[in-house]
Amino acid sequence: MDMSWVNWVMTASSRRGLPEPFQSRCVVLDLPDITTVQLSDFALAEARQRDLSDPATEALADVFETGAMGNNRLSLRTVARILDRAEALANQPVLH
Repeated sequence: MDMSWVNWVMTASSRRGLPEPFQSRCVVLDLPDITTVQLSDFALAEARQRDLSDPATEALADVFETGAMGNNRLSLRTVARILDRAEALANQPVLH
């Protein structure tokens, strides 16, 4: 079976610990860390796409502007979870 046309896409958080012979057989792309500005732009665009309310979107913007997450490193995964939680809160019924 000719598998010469097969391409593989592999990801890793770090190349540390990967044997050199393995790495030499791959095209290695080192991507820079995502910036806070890029995360903020993503979060606000996603908030608009999810049709979150203005107060929820403003609160999200404040998280980035004030550094409210402190030393916690934000990632796309973390921002997606924040957006999921905001959407869930916005869609739950109001209790009196």
